[in-house]
Amino acid sequence: MKEHLRFSVVYWHTFRGTGSDPFGAETMVRPWDDGSASVENAIRRARVAFEFMEKLGAPYYAFHDRDVAPEGDSLRETNANFDAVQALPVNYTYTDGQHWDDTPFAIPEGAAYARARVYHQTTSREYIEFLRDNGGVPGQVAYDAWADPLIGNKSEPVIMLEGTLPIASPCLADFDGDGDVDLGDFGVFGAAFNSTTGDMNYNPAADFDNDGDVDLGDFGVFGSEFNRSDC
Repeated sequence: MKEHLRFSVVYWHTFRGTGSDPFGAETMVRPWDDGSASVENAIRRARVAFEFMEKLGAPYYAFHDRDVAPEGDSLRETNANFDAVQALPVNYTYTDGQHWDDTPFAIPEGAAYARARVYHQTTSREYIEFLRDNGGVPGQVAYDAWADPLIGNKSEPVIMLEGTLPIASPCLADFDGDGDVDLGDFGVFGAAFNSTTGDMNYNPAADFDNDGDVDLGDFGVFGSEFNRSDC
């Protein structure tokens, strides 16, 4: 069915409409939106919108140009406003099939594994306090329910997903960088054996304990690495 009915997030209804109708007043509370017609506010709104759609996994969105950027005093200014905000969604796109961000982490020396947990919190403290302070009686009711340990329990985060990834220790003795510790590496170590700092054949890479010489202690390290193929 999804090939015929392209499910999408409609920008105006989700991020611009106030929630009012012939039977009632506005109901939408958006703490990131200051209600102004500024480009800065439009950019904040776009950040929230695309984060929301990415988390939903929504494949499409629909919008009018005035939904995304404010109208200017002239056509030139209007187009410039749209270009300024439109640049943001383009920067937030991902390659086909990618639904994640890549974030590098420095691995501490000696680490054996990495454990990752993804938490979900239905309502953050910042948002519920905004509702309490700006939402009148309904906002206070929502806050009281959130704070009640028997009801909301402050929206205690729950683990949605977790996993453990083993981290292979580096191959200290893979001198030639071919992914294993073999006879070729043994030849490099042997050439440096019994040398000290300042000797022509001294190789600091073979001085595993960094004590200024390549001796039996370093040979023991090499021996423990020999025949490794997981470098």
